[in-house]
Amino acid sequence: MAATARSTAGPTSGQIAKVHALKRALSFDDATYQAVLERFGAASSKDLSARGMADCLEFLEAQAVEAGVWKASSTFRAPKRRPGAASEAQIRLVAVLWRQVSRQTTEADRRTALDAFVRRITGKPRLAWCGHGDIQALVKALEAMGAKRE
Repeated sequence: MAATARSTAGPTSGQIAKVHALKRALSFDDATYQAVLERFGAASSKDLSARGMADCLEFLEAQAVEAGVWKASSTFRAPKRRPGAASEAQIRLVAVLWRQVSRQTTEADRRTALDAFVRRITGKPRLAWCGHGDIQALVKALEAMGAKRE
């Protein structure tokens, strides 16, 4: 049976399209564009390695944002809402209340501790997976711990 899966070694068509969109937004001529590609070890956007593509996109996007011709894309994509899922406002409320009672000093430690707290109270591995009822239980527990709604 022949494999029909695309090799993951090369850049995706979406990445190539974004490189070309950034090139157009920055109004790069061919010489400037070739110089950028050479900086990342390629003669063509299709020749970029996975790391080279990521670095090239980061570089071009920073240039375009600085030039005011591009809005920075967020690396976080909110998951699609499912029926009964907690709203973003509810998730933010829990995060704010957690910040009030958390004793962790770094953001990474706070996130890890919040995941553990959510798992203990709701059985869900992450806050984003909670439903409306889970949020109510979390808010009640956080208020019992001394958090106050603002």
